[in-house]
Amino acid sequence: MTRRGRDPSGRRGATPSAGPGGRWIVALPVWGERCVGVFRRTALPSLLAALKELGKPTLLLIWTDSPASIKIELSSLLEGAEYRLLDVPGPDGAFESMSACHRQAMEEAGPRDRVLLLTADMVVSREVLVTCEAQVASGKEV
Repeated sequence: MTRRGRDPSGRRGATPSAGPGGRWIVALPVWGERCVGVFRRTALPSLLAALKELGKPTLLLIWTDSPASIKIELSSLLEGAEYRLLDVPGPDGAFESMSACHRQAMEEAGPRDRVLLLTADMVVSREVLVTCEAQVASGKEV
């Protein structure tokens, strides 16, 4: 029996022979005035463009201290995408908290899910998820 989010070798986040199926889980630690602003202006639009290009089920996990500022209109999400606004985990509101967010996202993942760990100021290319999906579908681990 394998644990949720682990392959038989025990490696977290690994998806050997993932093949078709699975959803994308995107971890987004977004807190602090600067990061919330950058996220809303640049990172979120680029991520939504990449998700549109991908066209697969997606869960956005967004940890924030400003849920009202990060309100995502359902019309801006793609079909098959959902999101959760979560409280910023401890202990420090900095690197350790960001790492806790990323760990939570990996724990959320099932065996065929793909996990993308981002920061609030990361701008992704439109093709990044399609490229990663193709690599995983061909049997490679990314």
